[in-house]
Amino acid sequence: MVSSSAPSPGPGGSQERRAHPRVPLRLPILASYEQQSFLLQPLDISLGGVGCRSDRRLPLMKHVTVSVEISGGHREPPPVPLGLDAVVARCEPAGAGFAVWHLGLYFVYSRSSEVSRNRLAHFIGRSPTSPPTGNVPKAEP
Repeated sequence: MVSSSAPSPGPGGSQERRAHPRVPLRLPILASYEQQSFLLQPLDISLGGVGCRSDRRLPLMKHVTVSVEISGGHREPPPVPLGLDAVVARCEPAGAGFAVWHLGLYFVYSRSSEVSRNRLAHFIGRSPTSPPTGNVPKAEP
């Protein structure tokens, strides 16, 4: 496993240990939950999941399907939706009034989603803010 180069403070000032480096994401995400579709405002993404904002409160540990349109890069065909299965790992109010929620969605991969995982890894790897390959410290066992 790899972790981000610098642990970030977690709730209460504790240090978070991430298994996957995160990169900012500004592309809209379409989410589906209980036969309803709605947009999420992404903050960052990794191979492990996505942090985002939503005007909907989602129950913890519930399955959500997300789709984001990514391309392979410069001079490639128009973006093709990348569909991923996720589980709600975090849902916290983003301020007073409970009108906006901070969500943490954990990606769930199966054998059939290996192509999706590889596309996401390629997208994250070419992000201008992703850490250089080989310079990421290994997580402690």
